[in-house]
Amino acid sequence: MSTATGKKSKASSSSPALQAKRATLHIVKKELGISDDIYRDILREATGRESSAEMNLAMMNQVLERFKELGWIPRAVTKTGKRGRPLAGDAESKLIRALWKELHRYHLAGAVKEGVRNPSEAALCAFVKRQTRCDALQWLRDREAVKVIEALKEWRDRARIECFNEWYKSAYPDVVFPSGQLGALIRSAAYSRVCITDPVVPEWFDILGDEGFALMVEYVTYCRERVVGK
Repeated sequence: MSTATGKKSKASSSSPALQAKRATLHIVKKELGISDDIYRDILREATGRESSAEMNLAMMNQVLERFKELGWIPRAVTKTGKRGRPLAGDAESKLIRALWKELHRYHLAGAVKEGVRNPSEAALCAFVKRQTRCDALQWLRDREAVKVIEALKEWRDRARIECFNEWYKSAYPDVVFPSGQLGALIRSAAYSRVCITDPVVPEWFDILGDEGFALMVEYVTYCRERVVGK
């Protein structure tokens, strides 16, 4: 009886489905550039096992979910069962992807209406398809890529303005700046990456004055605190 059970277990562990999933784990490991030691740590953290040979399908799927948390993006699967092409790596596609991620950061910082809630590649491709009818960045022609980039830049500017306005109304509901000074504040927030990466530049002092400059420093600090770790 035990012999039969052992044979059944061995046959089950080498089933085509398990072999395919195990191969996927090793492919993802290579794509993420993970060392053997870190790979075993991830397996242990996700399933309590140190080898995919000891796992069932459910366990391997848990590992794949952990890989997604670490930044792995699954490629589309075609009707033939083959994995799709890798992410587009040309300059235009990288810019499109960077703009999309920046829009998500502004959402995290307070641009609820205009920011991007879902930063995934799939959500980006859905946006691209609405703009151009192309299903993926790889298939964009030059003029279509330009159309997507310009649309994202306009969207980003709206998100930047919303992000600043929402913070300003919440932080200083009773403070009224002169229209020219407030306009300079909004332009400073809307036309630079101040909220996420850029420092507060000294040139702003001449435009914003003491109070405006201090307010912009506070806004930058607020945004970075909201975004960090997200």
